[in-house]
Amino acid sequence: MLQLEREKAGNQLAEIQKLKESFSKIDISKISKTVGLGSLVITSQNNYFIAISAGEFKVENDIYYAISPNTPIGQLLLGKKVGDEVVFREQKFKIEKVL
Repeated sequence: MLQLEREKAGNQLAEIQKLKESFSKIDISKISKTVGLGSLVITSQNNYFIAISAGEFKVENDIYYAISPNTPIGQLLLGKKVGDEVVFREQKFKIEKVL
C-alpha cells in the first residue's frame, strides 16, 4: 500500500515538474501579433490564456480560461492574428485582441 502511495506521489511530482517547465518557457514581456504560448487571447465569445490547462479564472468581472496549446481550442488558436475567425464546435468567433 505504501508503494502505491509513493508511485502516486511520484506521478504528481512529475506532473508538477512538467507544468513548471511549461511556465518557464513563457515570456510575458514579449508582445506578439500572433497567438502563441503565453498569449492572452480576447475573442468575441471567450478569453483564453495559452499556457497550461488550469480551468476558469475570474479577474475584475471578466472570465478567462487557462488552456494548454495542446488542447483542441488551443491548437485552433495558435498562429492566428487579430481579426481571424475560428470555428470550434460549430460556433464561430473572432479574435479581437492578442496580448
